[in-house]
Amino acid sequence: MTQKVVRTDQVVLPEEKSFGWQPVHGKDGQVVAFENPRFGRFEHIAFVDGDSGAFLYDGMRKLDGPINEDGHANPGVIFVVVEDREDGIYLHCQEEIRPLIYDHIEGVQGVKCIGFAGGFSHKGEKPNKAALRELLSEQGIEVETASVERIGYASDNRASTETCIEVFLGKFSRMITPVREGHEIILKSVLVRIDQFIPGLDGIVNSAYAMVVSHLGLVKQK
Repeated sequence: MTQKVVRTDQVVLPEEKSFGWQPVHGKDGQVVAFENPRFGRFEHIAFVDGDSGAFLYDGMRKLDGPINEDGHANPGVIFVVVEDREDGIYLHCQEEIRPLIYDHIEGVQGVKCIGFAGGFSHKGEKPNKAALRELLSEQGIEVETASVERIGYASDNRASTETCIEVFLGKFSRMITPVREGHEIILKSVLVRIDQFIPGLDGIVNSAYAMVVSHLGLVKQK
């Protein structure tokens, strides 16, 4: 399947369709943000000097996930499943298409990545519950419940994204039939020995992999 990314001014939606992101207006009627109840909000914000109040610069703030009553987005999740085998530790991964990543070296819009299960949580949902749900729907994996632990969290971009993503680790238990949901394009599940995993263009996956290697004590000390 091929997928094309188009700009909003280059596409006309059918009458019965509408964009999921809707404008949010301020008191003066100006658009101050775009929000999607399922996926978050983009806000136009100003940075000012704390002492003088002078304007410094403006920018965008991304709240990545459904918005809670406190005004912040519910954290996203990523779940790394490990399996001990005779020849080493293996990572349960999946091939996915990232249609919005632009590879400026190859000049390609949309890339294939090897990654881990993960995604958005629901409004008010505990991240560990979201992690288990995403794992079942994307990879069809059950894990040893007692082995599940949060090993870290991070943001995808310190310049604009406010919301962190929590990283969970669990031990492989068994494979079942996944029930696909959401908008992600998942190609297939793959097993990769941890020392043979090659970081790609997905920075969140790379961060999660680094956390797993560190947590398992696999970093070589000189």
